[in-house]
Amino acid sequence: MKKLFGILAIGALVVASQFSAMAGGNDANKVRKAGVVKSVEATVTQSSVTEQATKQTKQISSRLALTPAQTAEIAEINLSTINTINDLRTNVRDTNINAFKTQVKAAYKSRDVAIKAVLSPTQKASYTTIQRNIAAQRGGALR
Repeated sequence: MKKLFGILAIGALVVASQFSAMAGGNDANKVRKAGVVKSVEATVTQSSVTEQATKQTKQISSRLALTPAQTAEIAEINLSTINTINDLRTNVRDTNINAFKTQVKAAYKSRDVAIKAVLSPTQKASYTTIQRNIAAQRGGALR
């Protein structure tokens, strides 16, 4: 009887480990694949950076009724900021997340100062109001 119980216990362990492997339990290949996917996601193309900067510029332009000269300056500011943040993602994020967060916040603050330098006093007030509304929607403070 003891032998039968022992054989059944061993059989149950073998079956359980097979089901675990089929379900993706502790599969070492799965872990490796996840690491590979992360590194692929970090790749950013220049066209997506330009598209992102253009989208941000259009949003600001439509909300603040910018002149063509202001739009061009803000487009350059947005593109520069996005490139800076992508560089930080590539070079800093994986090594020091706290430094990454601090530097990203600084990049956004620098962008906001540069944008406000281009705006008229009325546009600055509207821009500040928009920033506060966005922060309130996110449930946080301004960057």
